[in-house]
Amino acid sequence: MTQYSYDIANLKEKYLYTDLNHKIIVPDDISVKVINQIHTMLGHCRINKLYYSIKNFYLISNIKGKIKHVVSTCSTCMINKRQTISYGKITGFIESAQPLKKVCSDILGSLINQFDKRKFYILTITDVFSRYTLLTILYQINTKQVIKAFENWFHRFKRPKEILTDQGRQYISEEFNTFCRFNGIKHICTSVYNPTGNSILERANQIISSLSPEEIIFNKSRLDLLERTRKINLESIATRIKQAADSENQKSNAKRKTEFVYEVGNFALVKNHNRSKLDPFYIGPAKVVSMHRNNNVVSLSLHGIVWQENIKNLRPFRIRPSINKIHSFNSSKTPAHGTTK
Repeated sequence: MTQYSYDIANLKEKYLYTDLNHKIIVPDDISVKVINQIHTMLGHCRINKLYYSIKNFYLISNIKGKIKHVVSTCSTCMINKRQTISYGKITGFIESAQPLKKVCSDILGSLINQFDKRKFYILTITDVFSRYTLLTILYQINTKQVIKAFENWFHRFKRPKEILTDQGRQYISEEFNTFCRFNGIKHICTSVYNPTGNSILERANQIISSLSPEEIIFNKSRLDLLERTRKINLESIATRIKQAADSENQKSNAKRKTEFVYEVGNFALVKNHNRSKLDPFYIGPAKVVSMHRNNNVVSLSLHGIVWQENIKNLRPFRIRPSINKIHSFNSSKTPAHGTTK
């Protein structure tokens, strides 16, 4: 039995008083416990159903506020029910102020060669600024092959300052990290289960559509038979790309109903990406231990394991205060863990 538990059969023995409408009057000091018990009895129903179920038989002061508190802080509901509200504001984007300073890489496949039926993969290396992309066909995907592809990029161009990848085993191996450190490159991994983390803004391709990636990298076009060097205004391109990214973020955030700012020490529930039909929708609560990348990514700790997660995969975990603190509960101040704007 928890501090929120209560056997409503006790009402019949100790508190059976009714009003003029023959509704049972519930004393204020046990009202939240009674609501919580009925919420559990009715299979953790939502706010409206719980409200209309209770109001027909019980008279409880500030009933709507207390019901909202009970349902919104119910750990069983938070873990096992699908979230209908998107929390957290998305900020920032993958950017670079100059060509060849930052590249991103990914591995596509496996694919099947239609001629000899061999399985193969495609490793992509893309300059973030120009979108110039080098494709490498691999018949084995291991760290040595990935490093060889990057060495080819270095030979053709130069070493970038940063490499952005997902958390594929070839990229997070100690061998690849040693390769990056030896070449003075900062390796950044995207958070897991965030398919947009290593994507490049589509509208940016429209911004630079008047120039081919080749023109931006080499300042000339193979279509120009006179082989003239073009003067490219890189600052103008970078500014327009940022404006397009800000516009895309604004559209995305307009769909996210609630801006929730996670802070170190908060607790959050993590979307269960590998659930079966009977598994809970969320795992946790996990503790927020640090923030990264414009607060879009958080480091979480659960059962001694620390990992990073994009805020798109989280929902706030609301901790119930002591029952003694909510006898005069105010419906306008629903207890929450974190900051809602």
